[in-house]
Amino acid sequence: MIQFKRFAVFSIVALAFSSCLKEDEVTIQYPDQLFRPLSFSAGVDGAAVSFNWVPIKNASYLLEVSRDSFLFERELQTLPIDGKSTYVLEDLWSQTRYSARIKAVSREPGIKDSEYQRLTFTTGVENLFFALRPEDIFPDKLVLAWEPEKVVSRIDVLADGTLIKSAALTEEDIAIGSHTIAGLTPDTEYVFRIYQDERLRGTLTATTLAAE
Repeated sequence: MIQFKRFAVFSIVALAFSSCLKEDEVTIQYPDQLFRPLSFSAGVDGAAVSFNWVPIKNASYLLEVSRDSFLFERELQTLPIDGKSTYVLEDLWSQTRYSARIKAVSREPGIKDSEYQRLTFTTGVENLFFALRPEDIFPDKLVLAWEPEKVVSRIDVLADGTLIKSAALTEEDIAIGSHTIAGLTPDTEYVFRIYQDERLRGTLTATTLAAE
């Protein structure tokens, strides 16, 4: 009789323990789509921008940048990115609004890519011109210099707000980053603007020397 009671108590305890185990069993369910990259941000430095985001496990990224407002049609740049959570994009239009979006691209079969994370930003002022050296300033001409190999096409010359000449830049000018503007008036202030087609890439104000 005593053995039967002990067996009954043991059976009840075992049943209760088994029930607890079943209640504690957890079924892990993985999402079928990646989350959007968090903390997507853009740090602007002149005509360059540095994108940053929080990395996502088992994912690469697709970054798209466009010179419009969330249309992603005008001058669209599509940039596949893998193995990093930052990207620097240079040579953008100066003082221009851009849109950017990024999504996580899954490396795992059956897991869908994330939705896009979006932002807009406005670039700062770009100025390719170097400051003039004293030896580059004459009564009737100025030797202008800028970053070599940059894509530029012409320099406009203004006096009192009026365009007085436009100088086309040669391949040699572009390679060395220099062009001499001649035929200027002594002791006169000029404004020089360097362009890539219609894109302004730098502005410089300088005054010629007085006539001797």
